[in-house]
Order: sequence, then C-alpha cells, then structure tokens
Amino acid sequence: MTMFLRGHSLRYDADSDTAYVRLHGAGKAVDTVELEEGMFAHLDAEGKVVGLKISRFSKRDVRLNALIARGLENIQVPRAPA
Repeated sequence: MTMFLRGHSLRYDADSDTAYVRLHGAGKAVDTVELEEGMFAHLDAEGKVVGLKISRFSKRDVRLNALIARGLENIQVPRAPA
C-alpha cells in the first residue's frame, strides 16, 4: 500500500511489517545509516536524508506526521569518525 503524506510517499509492506518514507523531490539514495535498531535513514551524495525505512513498524510508537512536520531532512544522522 502506498499513501502520500504532505507530499512524501509512504509505503507499507504488511508481510515484512516495514514502512518506507520517501521525501518529495528527493535525490537518489547512495548510502544508508542505522539511526536505531530497525530504523534506517537513506542518504543522498551530500549526506542529506532522502528517505526512511522503519522495520517492525506496527510495534513502534512512530509518529510519522510529527517526523515529517519537523522535517525528515532535519533528522540527526550519526556520522562515522573521520
């Protein structure tokens, strides 16, 4: 099932209980960083968040409206030490 939330696409796969959020107008993902167990940020070449993958979605207290209203691009992504 795919829905649109504030212009972003939200796809939910019931078989794997996984939600995918893709930012409206986002570029191509070239890297993925795990934010917490089972929650991943997809990043573009500049390190900006272009999407999220949330595993075990139905068992989490994730408020997508709040995340999107705050701006997915503002999610703090942990950086590997240089």
